[in-house]
Amino acid sequence: MVVLWGALILLLIHLTHVALPSELAAKLITPFVLYPPDFLPERFAWGMALRELFGHMLLHASLLHLITNMLWLIAFGAPIARRVGAARFFLLFVLGALAGAVAHLAAHWGQELGMIGASGGISALMGGAIRFALRPRLWPEYEPPLMPLTHRRVVTFTLAWVGVNLLFGYAAINPDQAAEGIAWEAHLGGYFFGLLLFPLFDRRRNTMI
Repeated sequence: MVVLWGALILLLIHLTHVALPSELAAKLITPFVLYPPDFLPERFAWGMALRELFGHMLLHASLLHLITNMLWLIAFGAPIARRVGAARFFLLFVLGALAGAVAHLAAHWGQELGMIGASGGISALMGGAIRFALRPRLWPEYEPPLMPLTHRRVVTFTLAWVGVNLLFGYAAINPDQAAEGIAWEAHLGGYFFGLLLFPLFDRRRNTMI
């Protein structure tokens, strides 16, 4: 249910945004866009930084952007929530989104390239799920142990995900339309956060091999 509620909240926020007059919607959303120049020393303020770091993950640039993220959220969030519970699911999502935000800021330090979307958090859920979801569940009550980072399936999926996002990175993206681009750095930042640190969130850490 926590996954469905999360998807519903994202949907309601976006529908509210769409329903508002365009000028008012832009005025309300702009303060929550993760904007690298705002983190430069001469402009930095803690209130603004926290607002952007946590607010950007609740907004989406278009209905397609939202639907795509909702589908990925349900696909990878459900096995995570079943395994670790609602609280740890939420913590992994939020911290993964922050890791994605840090990756975006590092890659575009000082550049006027804003970012919104839950992709970093969803990628963290993906990274965590890959550690166990690729193994078959022999019985409904049986949770498979975590696969090591060197497992063939983990390595293959990771290389594929990195390759896809590097293609996004080399694609022609207009910096003047940052919200419409693909934040591939946030994808990778969130993914590796979930992939590497999921054992810390896993209630079944003693089963890890």
